[in-house]
Amino acid sequence: MYNIETKIKENRACFDDYEPDEGHEQRFKKRLQKYQAEEKKRRRLFTWNRLLKVAAVVFILLVPSVVFFENHQVNGAAEYPAEYLQAKNYYEGIIRAKEQSIQDFQANDTLSAKMKNEAIAEIAAMKNQISLLEEDYKKSSMDQRLFNALMKNYNLMTNMIDQVNGHMRKSTN
Repeated sequence: MYNIETKIKENRACFDDYEPDEGHEQRFKKRLQKYQAEEKKRRRLFTWNRLLKVAAVVFILLVPSVVFFENHQVNGAAEYPAEYLQAKNYYEGIIRAKEQSIQDFQANDTLSAKMKNEAIAEIAAMKNQISLLEEDYKKSSMDQRLFNALMKNYNLMTNMIDQVNGHMRKSTN
């Protein structure tokens, strides 16, 4: 088999005796600089190209994931059974009407004013407790015990407002 490397080594003197033509080095440097400039452009385009590809992949993977989780969270966990929504609307309508009668009450003396302010604070506390129970009800996959606790709290709240209205009417007579 023909080995070119050994042939060059044996005839090294033949290869070393010629000098390149005039201007050869300048032409070589020009070509080298041109090649290096093109290589820099390619490298720069390559990084932007890669960056755009990565951004596109992230976008393609992220958007459907976000949409899926938002829909799953909104539609899956936030829906209440119709029975609960109906009871909630019923109680909140009653509470709103009775609460308005407390708000409209004109306190003639300091005891009545104090009673009115305490009633308003108690109503706010009970509403806060109901909202916490609703969160637990949502998280627990609509547990019947929490449903019963919510209905009991709504009932207690209407009874409490009735008692406050009764005391206020008595105090004005």
